[in-house]
Amino acid sequence: MATPGIVSAMRTPRPSALLCLAFLLSAGSAAGAPHPNSFSRSLIVVEEQGATIFLRVQTLSLFEVLPHLDADGNLFLEPDELAAGEAGVDAYRREHYVLRVTRDGPPLEAELQSAEIINDDEDALSFQQFVDLELVVPWLAIPPGIEVEMTLFFDTSPRHQDRMDVVWPDGTREQAVLWSGEPRARFEGGERPARALSADLRIGFDHILTGYDHLAYVLALLVASRRLRSLIGVVTAFTLAHSVTLSLAALDLVHVSSGLVELVIALSVAYVGAANLVIKRPRPLWVEAFIFGLVHGLGFAGALQQLLLVHGDRVRALVVFNLGIELGQLAVVLVAATLLWLAWGRRQPRGDDGEPPPLAPPVVRVAVSLAALGIGLYWAAERGLG
Repeated sequence: MATPGIVSAMRTPRPSALLCLAFLLSAGSAAGAPHPNSFSRSLIVVEEQGATIFLRVQTLSLFEVLPHLDADGNLFLEPDELAAGEAGVDAYRREHYVLRVTRDGPPLEAELQSAEIINDDEDALSFQQFVDLELVVPWLAIPPGIEVEMTLFFDTSPRHQDRMDVVWPDGTREQAVLWSGEPRARFEGGERPARALSADLRIGFDHILTGYDHLAYVLALLVASRRLRSLIGVVTAFTLAHSVTLSLAALDLVHVSSGLVELVIALSVAYVGAANLVIKRPRPLWVEAFIFGLVHGLGFAGALQQLLLVHGDRVRALVVFNLGIELGQLAVVLVAATLLWLAWGRRQPRGDDGEPPPLAPPVVRVAVSLAALGIGLYWAAERGLG
């Protein structure tokens, strides 16, 4: 049976305020990777005599929960390693990916039909490897609905997500994103636009909150902004720019090596940190925010192509995913700006011209800029050598 879309598309501020800002910038290095996107994708095709499940998982995720699977320790799955560990992979799947007719009902028996290694080497700088599992669940009659519980990789990757599509015999499609905060979903046939919109929105929101390089860049621009109105201009320019390239790349109108994009994003973080330290006079931040925003948009597009299936509502998914990114970015900017105002800004008198004090005091500007410079260079070296 040919695999459908999933495979083919797959005052001096208080120390606490300083610590909060420093934590936001350094979280990426503490987490180990700027883009810790742990994800899987599954498609459940409901038919008269049963359901076929196509489940795609990252081999790195499998190695984390089944370390013996990588027998030679090279973080690359060979066919003989998969053959030797297939039973273990299936046992793990049976425990952590379960279908039921009712929430408290017995699990439906899903039999493994095949396991195949997929090497996504179209871009040598961003190679990824997956395992595609094909499962079959037989039944005598189509149930009125199915309940899916997914707890794959939660122990090792608490933010793991599975983007799930269920296709019914009449062609209707339901979608959901399962994660640790919502590991179960009920499907009963028919389109559910609200669920699909919510899923796409949350994927975008989550991506910016775990996109530590993007956040480091935005926060470094924030502390360089002199006034609130300049910050608004910077954020607007960044948003417009990355929205353009995100759309072009996601719609396959622009093709740029994702490895090169990630390297330039890291360098943009280092650049804004260095510029904040070296350039003392006010500079048009919105210009550099727009230029580098074009590159950051290409980085967002990579996540969109990984986490969203290509389907009939691709434009809608793109718009809602982008909206989720903007909401997450706005939330971070508001939190950081509020911390600065509470810790320092509200205690400072206005200037002789009646203008409010700068958004960030010199000590915060220097600390955040140094952090951005160091982390940006570290990421650039890591990605350039990786």
